Amino acid sequence: KTGNHSQRAVVSEQKSLTARRVGQFVKSYYAGQLKPHLRSAAVLPEPETPGLVRDVVGSTFEQHVTGESAPEHVLIQLYSSYSSTCRVLAPYYHNLSVALASHSDPIMQRVSVAVIDVDQNDTPPP
Repeated sequence: KTGNHSQRAVVSEQKSLTARRVGQFVKSYYAGQLKPHLRSAAVLPEPETPGLVRDVVGSTFEQHVTGESAPEHVLIQLYSSYSSTCRVLAPYYHNLSVALASHSDPIMQRVSVAVIDVDQNDTPPP
């Protein structure tokens, strides 16, 4: 967790764990100086056809959903491969994204439809 106590941070996995490093980590934690650690699957390629459902991962969530460069309107499915409801809804998200991309209203065309597998990815806090 970081200093705001709502996120995770990880002690460097590449260095040996010593009392000094743990002490530095704890001080950084309470000072709020740690960078949050988010699980993230590998970045997937962009859809070849505009308007298709965009696959988002932990490391691209801000870019495609909440960040300054993200589309103004995003409908995102927080997907779990273990959920039968998510599997049933997947084709509806696809059909919706295609319908929005070909809609006559330019505002509707700007709605981005995305999906993130929450079993493999973390999302940053709001």
